[in-house]
Amino acid sequence: MLHYLIKITDNMLSVAIAFSLLCALAALVARKGERQFMARGIALGFIAALVYAILKRNTGFAVREYYDLGVLFPLLLLLLVMLAASRRWFGEGKQTAEVAGTGARVVLALLLAAQTAYCLPDILLYPFEFAVGMESVFNTEFLYRVAGYCLGLLLMFLLGLGLFRISARLPRGLLLALLFAVLLVLFARLSLEVTQILVARSMVPRRPWLMSLVIFALNHAHWFAFAMMGLAALLAGSLASRLARE
Repeated sequence: MLHYLIKITDNMLSVAIAFSLLCALAALVARKGERQFMARGIALGFIAALVYAILKRNTGFAVREYYDLGVLFPLLLLLLVMLAASRRWFGEGKQTAEVAGTGARVVLALLLAAQTAYCLPDILLYPFEFAVGMESVFNTEFLYRVAGYCLGLLLMFLLGLGLFRISARLPRGLLLALLFAVLLVLFARLSLEVTQILVARSMVPRRPWLMSLVIFALNHAHWFAFAMMGLAALLAGSLASRLARE
């Protein structure tokens, strides 16, 4: 049970934290009756992940590294745009939900789509591993795997929902600052993942300094998860401090 609980948590933790803050910001800038752009972005990412999962399960030409590159390059570009334009698009003062602009909504929707497409393929494929080598699915081992899988999804859903509700109650300036920090950590982690894929597939020269960077990233990947958890704790602490002052 713990095996799949840990795998899902490791796979979705950083994305769930960033996802919840992006959804909170998207809800703030959405005009009345226009929040469907968030659902469309998530649906687009889900369709991409589902198509890949089906091809991976039933064909031999779906390569995860190439799929990841196809998702991660646009995701990194969108993160750069978001980091560069966040203050101008979503800042305090006159820049309200009514004047945030179509560009902001498009970038938010595409970010949600890219993050969904990035984290879901493994989640969709895990259930096909549950009954491997078993004579029947009606046994304790199978139930443990299903329980760990479902518990992991539930925990990530509750984490995202909790952070979304906390974020919705924060001032926009504080939310932007925390979102900026979260996106910066996510950008660094994803950049290293892209570098690992490029080196592993020999798409870039294997320079000694680059190999050292990849090895360092592999050995210290947990630092990014700790940074994300620290920012999530800071988010909750900010709301608690604000409520205490009130």
